[in-house]
Amino acid sequence: MTNFGSFKFVSRISDGSEQLPYIIRDYYDLLALKESVDEGIDFEGKHFKQVCDIDMSKYPWEGIGLYADAGKDCRQFRGIYDGDNHQILNLKFKTPCEDTGFFNCVGDGGTIKNMVIRLADDGLDKSGFNSINSDYKSKDELLKAIPVGDPNTLYWVTEDTDQKKAVWYWDGTEYKAYAMGAGVLVGYAIKHVVIDNVKTYGNLGSEKLPCSHNGAGIIIGNNRVDQPASTDQYIGLVMTNCESNVNIVGSYTKIGGIIAYNAGNLSITDCTSTGNITSYYKTNKIEDGGFGGIVGNDGYSPFGRVWLENITSLGKITTRITIEDVVNGPGQSGYGSIIGHTFQYL
Repeated sequence: MTNFGSFKFVSRISDGSEQLPYIIRDYYDLLALKESVDEGIDFEGKHFKQVCDIDMSKYPWEGIGLYADAGKDCRQFRGIYDGDNHQILNLKFKTPCEDTGFFNCVGDGGTIKNMVIRLADDGLDKSGFNSINSDYKSKDELLKAIPVGDPNTLYWVTEDTDQKKAVWYWDGTEYKAYAMGAGVLVGYAIKHVVIDNVKTYGNLGSEKLPCSHNGAGIIIGNNRVDQPASTDQYIGLVMTNCESNVNIVGSYTKIGGIIAYNAGNLSITDCTSTGNITSYYKTNKIEDGGFGGIVGNDGYSPFGRVWLENITSLGKITTRITIEDVVNGPGQSGYGSIIGHTFQYL
């Protein structure tokens, strides 16, 4: 038995090598892997192989690893996970969730390949709440109608400032925004990460409970580059042979069929997105927005680079932002079949 933190690999013949990978058979193996990575064990260079379909319908998922404080607090998975084309079925993310995914954070040298993920319902678990209250035109209207909220209820509000749809909840003393944002496969990638032959299916967010932060069919984003990045196309986040069939509903910006936003080097080759994107965000005030069939926003770093080759975007984008908003607005929220927003130097 090999013990990596709370992850105990029972098989005596597995050593994490490519020839003898650690085996993932069920939810409990995934949970053990999550607990180990959450403890700070990154499994650098170790191989994992999923050997069967895994049904997650009874287990709201919080993701493997941790990405917090703009990447300053990370618990990264740096191993090689081979789904062997088996499926993760009926996946739902435990909410509130922000910057999450099946893997929350994949670090330098990590590889995720040959995975199939199918979401259940709208991909967001709401089991901790009994109901969703009716639509309020502003937070002030909500406060006037219900000064003290029910902690088991979600409250749907259209914020006055920017027409952004938001969900609020009562934490016992005050109303707080109910943050939700997910990339179906990965929350964030740090430095050089490879994602190959991944397929995702289903719906992420709904009209009643949209993604209120970021939303992506495969990955939210990659780490910000604060110095001139490598000109090597394959140093950074590399995505090949991926397919997203995820319909995404959001109440804010940074939504992408493949990736919500890019902040470093990004290479996408032979990838397709077929899902529809819907956002209730109205105006163009923020500086980091965008809805794109492939990339939502590419503008987080002046040093990042993007390579796109043989990509297909087939979904429909529905947004309240008009062409006039994009041209005349003070922010940088745009939309496009490939990239929603990018700086002109790219």
